[in-house]
Amino acid sequence: MYATEKELLQNQRHQLFRLQKFLRDKRIDIDDFCDLLPGVFHLNRINSVEMVYLDKTTREKVEIKKNRVESDGMQVLKNLLEPSCMEYLVGVNKHADFSDPSYILSTFQHLSFNPIKVIEQKKHTYTWCFSSKKRFSDDLTISITQPLDELGSVYRQLEKVLEENVYLKKNFKKFSALTRREKEIMRLISQGRTSAQIAEQLFLSPHTVITHRKNIWQKLEIRSYAELLKFSEHFDLL
Repeated sequence: MYATEKELLQNQRHQLFRLQKFLRDKRIDIDDFCDLLPGVFHLNRINSVEMVYLDKTTREKVEIKKNRVESDGMQVLKNLLEPSCMEYLVGVNKHADFSDPSYILSTFQHLSFNPIKVIEQKKHTYTWCFSSKKRFSDDLTISITQPLDELGSVYRQLEKVLEENVYLKKNFKKFSALTRREKEIMRLISQGRTSAQIAEQLFLSPHTVITHRKNIWQKLEIRSYAELLKFSEHFDLL
């Protein structure tokens, strides 16, 4: 059964406080407890966000040993998180008020659940997740992270917004390198106009239009018309 975003946040908040209490009371082993709850559980350093614990189910999924998480937690975190999300996480963590024991920081994260050996070969498949964290001890935070598909009907719309944001951030510099004339020609190409038609409409020579097309392809680092359409769609040229 799907949960709304509000319900998911409330569930995560409840689970975080519950997990914190059980672990502090040492009533159950952390691996055993996390097996009883949905989602990804992890402990991180407050100051550096370095991961020091990852739940057993997720470790098995990404095929990584517990001692590697403990000895090389920062690299493990970098492997799991999409680079721009890693940068964002470090930034928001610096401004979070974890001195308040009731404070909850919630963020969207782009995670890869492929085996670590596959991830290290640069073969990523990222999944959007919703994550909540709170202070666990003087130097640690405790987090629960769940895939966005558990948000139900809002998932597709929310995922699209997040994907667009990542795409825009990743390609903004490339698009900004285009001149105003190149953007104008790019828009016409996206509308299906031929070089001859564009030349006639803009009062340019066909050779000039062809040169602009080559420059557009080169600056955007694309190789197909489909990639050009994707740029045009995301940067409102259509």
